[in-house]
Amino acid sequence: MKVYTYLSLEDIFGLHEISLSEFGGSQGVRDMGLVESALYQPQQTFGGEDLYPDLWTKAAALGFSIAENQPFLDGNKRTASLSMLVFLDVNGFDFHAPEGSLFEKMIEIANKKINRENLAQWLKANSSPTS
Repeated sequence: MKVYTYLSLEDIFGLHEISLSEFGGSQGVRDMGLVESALYQPQQTFGGEDLYPDLWTKAAALGFSIAENQPFLDGNKRTASLSMLVFLDVNGFDFHAPEGSLFEKMIEIANKKINRENLAQWLKANSSPTS
């Protein structure tokens, strides 16, 4: 069984702060329960089995949950993007999609035009092991 490195609450808040410092926005948490829910999404199990069995479904679960549930006052899509990329990175994968395409995926989530499975497939197609 593969062992994954998961982000901490401090990591998520740090990434949120980075997104606000680089792009602006209001600081603050709208719903701490939604932040924690997003944080633990990649680790969810049912009947002893991972609900998200691989790196890409776990990354998608994390990012999708932040982008869709909007736990912060501002910067949710940016925080979701950064969280997915850092999760891939700490687990040994580089992300290499065309510029602007990650932002487009976040907009698709917000507009309910993409689901977690589609996002996971896209992440897998646009990442490779760190060399």
